[in-house]
Amino acid sequence: MESIDPKGYAGEKRASEFPAILMSILEHSGEIIFTMNDKGVILSFSRGGEKHLGFASHDVIGRMAQDLTRDAGALEKGLELCRKEGRVAIPGFEFRTRGGGYAPFDLSLVRISDGVQQRDIVLGIGKEMCAEESLQEDLVRVDRLAELGRATSGIAHDINNPVAVIGEISGWMEALISDAGGLSPEERAELVKAVQDIKKQTRRCKAITHQVLNFAGDSRSEKRTFDLYEVLKNTVQFMRSETIFRNIEIVLDLMEAPPTLQSDPERLEQVFINLLSNAVYAIKEKGEPGGQIRIQTSIEGDTVEVTVSDNGIGISEAMREKIFDLFYTTKPSGKGTGLGLPICRNIIKKLGGEITFHSELGAGTSFRVQIPVS
Repeated sequence: MESIDPKGYAGEKRASEFPAILMSILEHSGEIIFTMNDKGVILSFSRGGEKHLGFASHDVIGRMAQDLTRDAGALEKGLELCRKEGRVAIPGFEFRTRGGGYAPFDLSLVRISDGVQQRDIVLGIGKEMCAEESLQEDLVRVDRLAELGRATSGIAHDINNPVAVIGEISGWMEALISDAGGLSPEERAELVKAVQDIKKQTRRCKAITHQVLNFAGDSRSEKRTFDLYEVLKNTVQFMRSETIFRNIEIVLDLMEAPPTLQSDPERLEQVFINLLSNAVYAIKEKGEPGGQIRIQTSIEGDTVEVTVSDNGIGISEAMREKIFDLFYTTKPSGKGTGLGLPICRNIIKKLGGEITFHSELGAGTSFRVQIPVS
């Protein structure tokens, strides 16, 4: 949270000057209870709030209440409505925790009168969502994801048809160019290269739609022999546009001899794309120049190790225990589903491997994927 200069707060009573009954409630309540002035500056903070969110009262008193939220706009709208109507309920409101994550609570805001200074203040009460409510939200998200999967599958099929036609036409054009007369060698070479580029991008489109269809469809693993480096290079190519846009360098630090695996290349590519995507997000969140992702390989006995490291924002200690939990995400609403890393771990586990990580807050994160050769 960023500290503020609470101008206009001077002269107002501090938490220690509140009536004894309110101080007793703040001291003994297990809920998140806090009060704010008309500018949204926190005046008091309960022991329950300290327990649930990890912030001590002296960490938050004098700061803006919006700093304790994921969605500052939702709180501002709630405060505005509370001033007009006297009270408002915000279900599923997400508070920021000291560890850098977010916790959902049912928040009630009530306008109360300050009898000492003759001004209104807002009392906030955050009640922990019960397990049934949390489960219901998870089920809604699962249903949305299932619907998205069905829609995406249909879109992929629709794209495949014109892409297949483009591929056939480009092959026909290549034959015409090779037989056409009246072309100089330079013109012929230029046209051949253009058609080859079309064919290459067509194959890429087909590969992407197949990835989507595989993700949305049958989850059975199909193992075959393949070159791991081809999978890694395809993954880097897949993410190339985003890394270039973010000015992020990808460094391939690979062993000289490419390991040949007997595994599922499509599923492994899905894992590496997810790890690269998370690395890009971590670097973006850090907001500093010089972003770099390093992919390293090594082999020990009959196990190949692939390490994906970034110099991004890192993972806080409190979040490290949860990153493989289903639906847990540190990304803002609409940016993450909390499914990527759990799915990755499940894929690697089914392939007989293991995925682990090491992270330092502010310094970056490294994910190590161990894959059996066969």
